[in-house]
Amino acid sequence: DAVKYLQQAMRYDEYDGEVLGLLGEMYLKENEGDDIALRFCEKAVELNPDSLSLQLQLAKAQLQCGDFLNCRSSLQACLRNKKTRPAALLQRGLLAYEQGQKRTAKKWFEKAESCIGGKNDSEIKKTARHYLNK
Repeated sequence: DAVKYLQQAMRYDEYDGEVLGLLGEMYLKENEGDDIALRFCEKAVELNPDSLSLQLQLAKAQLQCGDFLNCRSSLQACLRNKKTRPAALLQRGLLAYEQGQKRTAKKWFEKAESCIGGKNDSEIKKTARHYLNK
């Protein structure tokens, strides 16, 4: 249902980066197509290059599509911002985990678990704990 509403919103303003980013995120969550989700997220960042939340969404899409190098790059500015840092730390942990770097991933997950400042802190900590207990 959310995808339909976002698609409708995109028809009204195809240059709304927030809508494109949310649409990309929903496509990832619903397994509607990782490649198209990645394109939506890339376009969203292109339209709003200063939006760290969109950079974070792009990094998630890049990670899911296996674009590890660009994922790491997309997370850099997010790691330096207090609001996006916890989520970015978690994504760095997931990136290292996906690359088979378990020890490095553990360090990132520990940082994510102890970091405060962003929204969804409890969900981030829960996910970090899940990977630390694997």
